[in-house]
Amino acid sequence: MTIVVTQSGSNVVATGSGTLDLAGLTKGATTQGKAAVYSSSLLSVLTVGPTTATSERGYSGATVLASFGNGGSHLANAGSGDGFGIAAGEIYVPSSFASGGSLSGSATWSGETLADLGLTPGTYVSSWASDEITVDVSAPAPEFSTWAMMLAGFGGLTLAGRRASRKAIAVAA
Repeated sequence: MTIVVTQSGSNVVATGSGTLDLAGLTKGATTQGKAAVYSSSLLSVLTVGPTTATSERGYSGATVLASFGNGGSHLANAGSGDGFGIAAGEIYVPSSFASGGSLSGSATWSGETLADLGLTPGTYVSSWASDEITVDVSAPAPEFSTWAMMLAGFGGLTLAGRRASRKAIAVAA
């Protein structure tokens, strides 16, 4: 199972899909969950799916997900699909989920950047005896205008360097 978090224009979007084998995890209580991200130096939480509370069951026993930032708590503005995610070594799935089944969901934080959410780009893995969840926080790709400005800057520096070397040659002669 993989959850990919990317910058998409002026929004942050998390999409997750895949199968999940819960064998080896300990079944916990049923709770209500919403699509959200929470990150601190001690704990990381990421859930995708609906932004309204849905019935989810927790399963403990996975390795604790390394902190992927320090940005506090943020509820998603929009979400769809199955409500599932990971929090401090617990896996959350819809309460009706059968181990080995497929899950698919997404969440969007409108008008936010990865930096606003305090997310550090990288790959974070939480595993257990039978499976794992990978969270991939992708660094945003520079926009075309950024590349164009950078290339113009390099061109200007090259031109200035050539002029300076010509003046140095003229003075030396």
